[in-house]
Amino acid sequence: MNLEPQILHLLHSRPAGLTIGELEAAMRQQSHVPNPGSLECILRLSAKFSCKADRWLRKADSKAEAVIAAFERHVQTTGRHLFKAETALAGLPVESKPTEEELVSILSETKSFEALRNGMIQYKT
Repeated sequence: MNLEPQILHLLHSRPAGLTIGELEAAMRQQSHVPNPGSLECILRLSAKFSCKADRWLRKADSKAEAVIAAFERHVQTTGRHLFKAETALAGLPVESKPTEEELVSILSETKSFEALRNGMIQYKT
């Protein structure tokens, strides 16, 4: 069983982070009982998590931040609330441009933007 998605979800809902004990307790409430030590191994070995003062946090995704910033900039400069993703992302360096799957994932975590058909993005006010 891949525990990483559950860990990401729990840490997303708690921006201040969680200790390993708090994560284990939260996972037990969701009927996920990790093997002893496996949770800590996942946290320490994955590039998606960081530890600060014994609290585990989700690492910020610089690509996601760049995409959201590009969308916000596009809305501010054009005033359009419906636009093509590729137009708003045109100014980003190649390494910061998301794949279609990454874009869907990034937009699923924001309440400000929604992906529509044909690569269109809608800004929700």
